[in-house]
Amino acid sequence: MCVDILDKKITFDVKGFFQSNVSMLEKTVEIVKKDFGGENLLDMYAGVGTFSTFLADNFSKVKICYHWSIFGRLCREQSD
Repeated sequence: MCVDILDKKITFDVKGFFQSNVSMLEKTVEIVKKDFGGENLLDMYAGVGTFSTFLADNFSKVKICYHWSIFGRLCREQSD
């Protein structure tokens, strides 16, 4: 599946969790993006990398953790 969030295309597998309330997700991403930045970001619950994708511009280095290998592939694709 693929969804556009704030002009970025986020791809995810239907087997995993993705926030279905897109309008609320966009508002949350904007708040988080505005308030967080720095040297390193460790996203311990990355899922498909939604927040990491948007926060990558605010941090020098981003590391994500995910459970299923398909989510790791999707997260890497989001960052390209």
